[in-house]
Amino acid sequence: GGLEGMRAILARILGWLRAWLAVFVSAERAVRLAAGGSKSGVKMTVQQPTTYLPSEEQMIPNELAAGCVIRAHRRVYLALLDEEHATAMATHQLKTNFIVIPLKLKSKNQLPEITSSDPVPLAFAISSLAEIFKFDSDSRTLARQNPGKKLVFCTGVKDKSVQLRAVLLVGCHMIMTLGADFARTCETFGSINDLLNPVNDNPDHVPSAQSCWRTLATAKGLGWIDFGHVFETGAEDESLMFLDEFLHYSSPLNGEVRIVVPGKLALFKTPRDLPEGVAWLDEGRERHYSPAFYADLLPDLGVSMVIRLDCADYDADPYLEKGMFVENLCDEMDDDVINLQVLDRFMKLADVAEGVVAIHCDGCINCASTLMAAYMVRNRLFTDPREAVTWLQIIRPESEVAVQESLVELQLRPQKWQRNAISFHLRNKSPIKSISPVRRRLRRGRDDSLEEDPAGGSL
Repeated sequence: GGLEGMRAILARILGWLRAWLAVFVSAERAVRLAAGGSKSGVKMTVQQPTTYLPSEEQMIPNELAAGCVIRAHRRVYLALLDEEHATAMATHQLKTNFIVIPLKLKSKNQLPEITSSDPVPLAFAISSLAEIFKFDSDSRTLARQNPGKKLVFCTGVKDKSVQLRAVLLVGCHMIMTLGADFARTCETFGSINDLLNPVNDNPDHVPSAQSCWRTLATAKGLGWIDFGHVFETGAEDESLMFLDEFLHYSSPLNGEVRIVVPGKLALFKTPRDLPEGVAWLDEGRERHYSPAFYADLLPDLGVSMVIRLDCADYDADPYLEKGMFVENLCDEMDDDVINLQVLDRFMKLADVAEGVVAIHCDGCINCASTLMAAYMVRNRLFTDPREAVTWLQIIRPESEVAVQESLVELQLRPQKWQRNAISFHLRNKSPIKSISPVRRRLRRGRDDSLEEDPAGGSL
């Protein structure tokens, strides 16, 4: 029995040796034929592998050709090329089982002509929450319609701002749906840092794709947005922002009401007095709404207080009839500039309000941005003031958001704000008034309910 076993093992080894010898002989014969050394004299041409690279006309600016195809996920790729070259690159790298999707993005920034005295223009504009959600939803739909296939998004090579927006949207899709965190997203696009970091004299306050990704990841961690829960079912957390509701009411045709902090802060268009029985009126290319329109709508969104930051002359009785408090802060501002008195009053009102605080200020949007950014930073919703500003830009991208940075950054040091407000003013030369009687009343302690202000209104 032992001898038969040994013979079987030796036969198997000899079979392996014959197989390897046959492979070696075939390879050697192929080399001889390719070199023209065969006995028959027939020459064989060996086809060289084809390398698909963009032509000189299609080279990406800033020498980014090495990172023209980026793997964002095992099924998601981004090609900074036109459709033809993206298909060629995908054929070369992915072989089969892929689909190329041209992105039909319009440039938000038309770059002006650069002269020697002009600063370097910033070719970047933050996408709105609506655009981010639409791209994410379309990507998930394409993935479901093409199971098992790799999605290759291509941008073209002519417009740099379009490429930036495509990178931004794909990164947001990675964070919101594909499970990537901020660090992983930045690492994925590390090969195109020259494209993501435009030159600017003040880089600390320039909006960028990285700042948008970081802000979106923070908002997701806070439970504010979840693209998997678009419609309200009744079992969700109160801090969740429902995208169907947000997209509907943020439209200029439906009131332009935007939730900034779920359950706490909202921003809406300044109403106008319209003829009796008229809820809205179109003038030119703009739609205006009456106070009665918002008085019917805002309670459904949980609003309990309305704060007026612009001196719009309209009848506020519809709000009062619906049980909402109305506060007028525009009289306490100087030339649309927030001071400590207004900031203190707003913080107190936001703290004691049981529902959402809705603000309108069409004429001084930056004042509302300053107050809301300061509130988010003070309550540690965002630890970086720039994240709070970026979130406001995502919520309302059609208007340029600017804040009084000294007041927002001051929220990171609440104790110094309470005790050294005047010295902070002198050190930073910011437009801040001295301590007001409102502050002295607030020092008596926080009340559980609103108090009547002897000067008029409620505090």
